[in-house]
Amino acid sequence: MATLDRYYFNSLNLEPIRRKYYEMATVDSVLLDIRTKAETLNKENDELRDQIKAKDLELQSLREQVRENEKVKNELNEAILEARSTYRGILDKANEEAAGIRIEAMEEKQAMEERTRRRQEYTVEKISEIYERMKESHIAQIEQLNMMFQQFLCGLEEEDAPMDLSRKIGRIAREVREIDESDI
Repeated sequence: MATLDRYYFNSLNLEPIRRKYYEMATVDSVLLDIRTKAETLNKENDELRDQIKAKDLELQSLREQVRENEKVKNELNEAILEARSTYRGILDKANEEAAGIRIEAMEEKQAMEERTRRRQEYTVEKISEIYERMKESHIAQIEQLNMMFQQFLCGLEEEDAPMDLSRKIGRIAREVREIDESDI
């Protein structure tokens, strides 16, 4: 396909035109050639226009995709920021609750320690009372046994009592006193 440029026009034999004599066939031939080339150029131009329109549509589509991608990117950034904010809020709330639980646990621990201390004091007091009563009861029983034994001994005549009985009774009395004194 020839293009309409200076080489094309130089290749035309325009000698008859220069002489101001126009041959109809030559002029018609040149015009037909120009028309054919112009039609070819118009078709090429239309094809290029169509290609440009297609590229423009493609470019618009790509720009729309870029805008949508930007929109999605912005939404994702907002979602990430919101998620971070939510995470921080949850973390702060969890830390506050943990601090509250720690405080409650410490208070409960102190209360339990206080209850344990009071129970121990109560137990020691009650055991001391029981021990005192048992001690008093044992001492009273020992004294009663001692008195009964003394009565028994008094009821014996001197010849019925063994010689070492008075020493044994003295020893038992000393041991009872020592037990009694060591408990106090």
